[in-house]
Amino acid sequence: MIDNVIVSVTTLLSTVVGAFLSHFLQNKIERRKLLEERAKERREILLGVYKQLLKIINYYPNEAPVDLLRYIEYPPYYAGENFKAIRNTLVYQIEDYKKDERKNLVEISNREYCIKELYSIEREYFEAKKMYQDFSKNDKVIFDLYASVGVRNALVDLEVLINNAFIAGSFGFKDENGVDRKEELVRKLTYEMSLDLETIKK
Repeated sequence: MIDNVIVSVTTLLSTVVGAFLSHFLQNKIERRKLLEERAKERREILLGVYKQLLKIINYYPNEAPVDLLRYIEYPPYYAGENFKAIRNTLVYQIEDYKKDERKNLVEISNREYCIKELYSIEREYFEAKKMYQDFSKNDKVIFDLYASVGVRNALVDLEVLINNAFIAGSFGFKDENGVDRKEELVRKLTYEMSLDLETIKK
């Protein structure tokens, strides 16, 4: 009789433990499924935002005015998105150089090249800036809600570089050694986006 009771209690305990484990595992599986669905939904939302953001960033010119002006003698000072003043100064310098026959024709040619390139840089910069402002009005909220800290920090670094290059005029995209800081920061941002979208692993 005691044997029957022991067998009955053991059977009951194993049934209860089995039911508990089954329920626990089922909850864990359902929770994992829910988390995977949320992560997939987040990735789908971010993918469109990241594509748009990279398109805008790649539309910014590859050269800042300071990069262009660094190679001419006595370059005008660029700041405050004032492309027109720089072009006018270069035109005055060209006129002055043409009056003095001793001046180097290479300097005249360099200034003419700078004027032509400044038009292109100005057009690309203001179009990209407008696109980024539209992005900030429409999709920045989604970006701020879903993007990882690494992506947001990389974007801030890039914004600082662009503002320093085009508004402050403190330096260009390329450093003294010719290293393109914009390209490095775009690569960093792309890497962080890939990590965030889980297309690559750390």
